[in-house]
Amino acid sequence: MSYWSQSPTKGSGQVPSVLDTINSIEIKDVVILEHPILDLPYSSYLCKDINCSKMKNKVCLSVINKTSNNRYLNGVRFYSSEKNNDDDHDHKSKVYQLSQHILKEKSDFEQQQQDRQQERQRNTWKSIIMRNAISFGVFGIFSIGIAAYLAGADDTEYMIKYADRVLDEISNSSEFSIVESKLKLLSECSSNNDTIKKILSSKKNINQLLDIIENYSNMDLNIYAVKIIENSSLYSSLIPRIVNLSMTSFLPVYVRKSLGIAITRIATHEDARVSLANAGAITALEQLNSVKLIKSQAYRTALLLISDTCSKHIDQLIVTDEELTSIKSYALEEKEIQSSTLQSTKRQLVESGWLLYFHTSAGGFVWGMIESWRNELPLRAMLKNGFRTSIVTAAVPIFFVGAMTTLYNNYRKQLDTTKEKFYFYLAGIYSLYPWYYILPKIEKYAPYWIGGHVLGFMSFFTWLVYTKNEIFNSDSLIIQKDKAAPPREQLIKMMKKENQMLLIDQQQTQPTDNNKKK
Repeated sequence: MSYWSQSPTKGSGQVPSVLDTINSIEIKDVVILEHPILDLPYSSYLCKDINCSKMKNKVCLSVINKTSNNRYLNGVRFYSSEKNNDDDHDHKSKVYQLSQHILKEKSDFEQQQQDRQQERQRNTWKSIIMRNAISFGVFGIFSIGIAAYLAGADDTEYMIKYADRVLDEISNSSEFSIVESKLKLLSECSSNNDTIKKILSSKKNINQLLDIIENYSNMDLNIYAVKIIENSSLYSSLIPRIVNLSMTSFLPVYVRKSLGIAITRIATHEDARVSLANAGAITALEQLNSVKLIKSQAYRTALLLISDTCSKHIDQLIVTDEELTSIKSYALEEKEIQSSTLQSTKRQLVESGWLLYFHTSAGGFVWGMIESWRNELPLRAMLKNGFRTSIVTAAVPIFFVGAMTTLYNNYRKQLDTTKEKFYFYLAGIYSLYPWYYILPKIEKYAPYWIGGHVLGFMSFFTWLVYTKNEIFNSDSLIIQKDKAAPPREQLIKMMKKENQMLLIDQQQTQPTDNNKKK
């Protein structure tokens, strides 16, 4: 005699719960002859044969599973051993109870199947359209609210009409709070609108802003004024005063850096490069690029462009011998870069930002291969997942970071009225709605793309750290150091003392030189 003390092998579906129930009831004198095969059972049936034809005087309980291909797999057969006639009734009673329980489980399973079928019938195309229409409308109300808030808080339309007058009020006002608030507003608007940039790029307005930088030692006012100059420099003509102030040592480092950026933007116009060189831009950019805290690739690129153009117009240059030597050196370097396909391609990749997409693409391929290898997929599936992940991890940042962000910034700067901006913000927010349906498709096409993105960005920022990229030169850190520096008046006094000492040294050395000559 033996007892059933172990659970049969369990699969999926409803049958395992039945077997658990059987296991919970103590059945004596039972021998397990066969373990179940429970693969994808759709329904269960009970075959109860008290007097098996093949095994006389034995109780037979069979659970048979019906699979999707309508083939029957024998599930579990329990055969009792030889019994006395006195115990036969008890065994029959237990088997009958088990059979009733299994039939109840079968009935419950069929009811669940029927409920699922009814649920699928409810989800017809009409209900799907209605549900999507409601979600689209709710998202629209949400979008209208955000668009109205963003457009209503924008002062661009007002500043376009009164930018010149506001700047005149700033120049003539003696109240610090008025100067600060209006200058801050002009700075914010000039960074978001091309029309305001063009208005503020006139020589009169630029000179007024440079006066503010020279006359006010307050760091915040200097920052607002120099940001306006930097924003509008793409449309402004050369003002030698910008070059001179960028070399003024008592000005804050952040102000000098921004003036240097303004010079680089003016240098994008080829017809302004000779004038820049004559105004001392070569020396100014070299000085700025020698300061470790504000060193920038933009300065070096501007030096190469200015020198390359000036080398073709040597007769128009009015520069020192040192500057002429630098111009020839930079011009030679620029010609070497232009003649080398590798160097020119590298510069374009770095300046355009395409290097980020190459890193994310490579990270996606590597991550797709790693995850496929971990899941023990064949080589063909590994390559398939690698290439799919690579495509998605490159396409998503190209679309969002490259196309959408660039399009958003460029188009927004061309809008001058509040009404135009409202429609623009509304359309921009609504453009995110389809991604609710697109992202699941992307997830299905390339399930490892998020991990690939993480790996790609890690690779990109590791490269930035390795190359000591200027992106880590935080403006806030520069501003903090400027605020911690001695006051401007004290710096000016120190400079005057140094100049006086230099003059005294020169006067003392001149007589000795004359005596030596005699």
